[in-house]
Amino acid sequence: MRRNELDDVAHTWDCHRLQRYRNMVEPPGNPIIMYTSPELYNSENKLAAVDAIEVEVCIQQCVFKDGQPCSDPAVFELCCELMVEYDLDIPQNSQEAILLYNALREAIYREL
Repeated sequence: MRRNELDDVAHTWDCHRLQRYRNMVEPPGNPIIMYTSPELYNSENKLAAVDAIEVEVCIQQCVFKDGQPCSDPAVFELCCELMVEYDLDIPQNSQEAILLYNALREAIYREL
């Protein structure tokens, strides 16, 4: 859900054209081309090489969620029950996720 939206924003940003305007510090152009071919804009490549072993160590030290959106099983179960009770749907985008969060939060406060 959020990943697709972020990918869309990144694609839109990468492909749009920066227009020239007065007092502009950066040159006009497409960000993706400026990033991949900085020499076309009289700039230098600022990318730094990263050792694959260091990346692997970082990945091993990360803690990834197990697919369950809540780290507390009791809260997750309560939210699932409230979604059924209040006929709330699984969100399809970030706006719906915010609405669901607010609805569940209000429902939990009412239950207290």
